[in-house]
Amino acid sequence: MSSILSSGSILKSRYKIERTIYEAPIVNIYYSQDLHMPGRFWAIREMQTVSNNPIERMSIANKFLKESSILSRLSHPVFAKVIDFFVDGIYLYIVRDFIPGADLSSLLESRTEPFLEEQVLNWGLQLADFFMYLTSQKIPPVFFKEFNMGNIILTPNSEIKITDMGLARIFYDDSALDAIGALGANEYAAPEQYDAENPNFDSRSLVFSLAAFMYHALTKVNPTVSFAEHKPIMPVDALNPSVSSNLREILKKALELNPIKRFSSITEMKKQIASCIKPKHKSKTSPKTKISKYSEPSSSGNNFFVILTVVLTVIICFLGYYFFFR
Repeated sequence: MSSILSSGSILKSRYKIERTIYEAPIVNIYYSQDLHMPGRFWAIREMQTVSNNPIERMSIANKFLKESSILSRLSHPVFAKVIDFFVDGIYLYIVRDFIPGADLSSLLESRTEPFLEEQVLNWGLQLADFFMYLTSQKIPPVFFKEFNMGNIILTPNSEIKITDMGLARIFYDDSALDAIGALGANEYAAPEQYDAENPNFDSRSLVFSLAAFMYHALTKVNPTVSFAEHKPIMPVDALNPSVSSNLREILKKALELNPIKRFSSITEMKKQIASCIKPKHKSKTSPKTKISKYSEPSSSGNNFFVILTVVLTVIICFLGYYFFFR
């Protein structure tokens, strides 16, 4: 990847490059200012059509525009919204929300301990909801194959945001996309996706992928490595004894090598994850005063009679004093 846009460069007469925030052999990401919308800043992902064949480059550009069009229609709380996309020569650009923070892959690698169960449960619930949304939008199954921690950003507000899923596939032939080795980011692919002759992906495969992510976050070990090496997946509590029994059972079922033994859908798994989340305790407030048989009522009507009694007592005392001393 040779292009590194300098600070001050302007794309499409609209986006002013402020700085480079990510650089890699296959992609660069820039922090940019929107000249049409003062005060708005975006992340711009730059990719290069590396082929020397003009026909192949045109094919890649067309696939990029098609995939970006799909992404631009997505709207979900955990997804970084795509607001623009375009081709400029041999470069492909997609403009999305700028998400401050660090990706979960880097964060997990830098930690000595795995993430806390409460965090992972909340992430799992949000990701399950996002997958349900994508399914409802009839997003192609191959889109999910790029699900990995590197695409999930943890913000300073402890929120997660998913970025740039679905873009790697533009560089491969449709026939190659079914093969698990075609995409480098198949971090949580289910075992049935490794079948070279008949790779499969359905709702149960998605259940496995979400469970693999949660297992990884809870143990710092990716469970897919086990069956890739023809070894059984270790129970999550063997690596992290603090994981609750309910979550252990959920992950055990969701990570079954036989798809039939897993949850039938991501919706079913979401319900199970939700059942593990402890409700937040409401802040204590002063309880409403209850009138017991041992306390005096304090209604406005009763106050009236108290005042009337005092007034009558004063009048009687005055009259008694007047007639006594007369």
